[in-house]
Amino acid sequence: MEALVSNTWYAVERSANLKLRPTTVERLGNRYVLWRSAAGVHAAPAQCPHRGADLGDGRVRNGCLTCPYHGIAFTGDGTAVHRPAQGCEEHIPKKAGLRTVPAVEVHGYVWIWHGDATPTDGPEWFDGDDSSVIVGADQTWDVHYSRFMESALDFHHVPFVHGRYAPGAGQRLTDIDLRDDGMRLSMSAALTNEKGRSLPVAGEVIMPCSLQVTIGATSFVAVGTPVDDHRTWVAANYKPSYTARIPGVRWVEAWLAMVVDFKLFQRQDRAIYEALDPGPSPLEHMALMPADRGAALWIRRWRELAAPIDRP
Repeated sequence: MEALVSNTWYAVERSANLKLRPTTVERLGNRYVLWRSAAGVHAAPAQCPHRGADLGDGRVRNGCLTCPYHGIAFTGDGTAVHRPAQGCEEHIPKKAGLRTVPAVEVHGYVWIWHGDATPTDGPEWFDGDDSSVIVGADQTWDVHYSRFMESALDFHHVPFVHGRYAPGAGQRLTDIDLRDDGMRLSMSAALTNEKGRSLPVAGEVIMPCSLQVTIGATSFVAVGTPVDDHRTWVAANYKPSYTARIPGVRWVEAWLAMVVDFKLFQRQDRAIYEALDPGPSPLEHMALMPADRGAALWIRRWRELAAPIDRP
């Protein structure tokens, strides 16, 4: 990839999507296999070091990831412990093992660490965002991840792109409050109509790829993880806010929130994003206005943090 923020955690899969069997995901310009064992979640380059088979097509047996091609077994730390064609007792060289990537599972996602520094305990997250009831949805969009993330603090598009589903949104952005806390950027404002009625909006970004947005009564958290230089994995999680603590009812509320936002709002956003010129956010060629301060701040901070990367 051209540029990527290093020494940070990236969400690479929704927890609900990783079942008992391993799976391969394409993220950060590479293919990674994810799997579970009694010790937790694990990640490694998806190609088996033996003959290059996709380990995401294998299985987990006795706590080990097994290759679908020749049955080679790997422990959670990547050590190759069994090569059936050679028997159980032969010495297995270190190069036959996997070079694993630090992985954690938290906040409804599986995350991997990208960078050479010692991983932190886990990714930063949004204050108070935790729930036993989460409904999520994800898609891969044909847009550079910077174009998706720059819009996390852009609210004045709402009456034009989402006016059908946000009838109370005025066209004038007022009461703007933008805050820069280094790796955390936040913005609140109001969409005010000609009669002075306002729809409150707010957003927070944890650099580089996590966001939380509230528009009126609808709130969600999401990630925009780069797949490669031209595609972004967009995954949002929704939780209940109003219903009593009755599991079935709370799930329905979270599901309805997902339908309203991801199936309606995000579908409209996706059409806009995918019609943009490909490539990273072109800050120097944007005729920005004061309402764009949040988007411009994200772009500048991303450019400060991003650096060229090498493939594993």
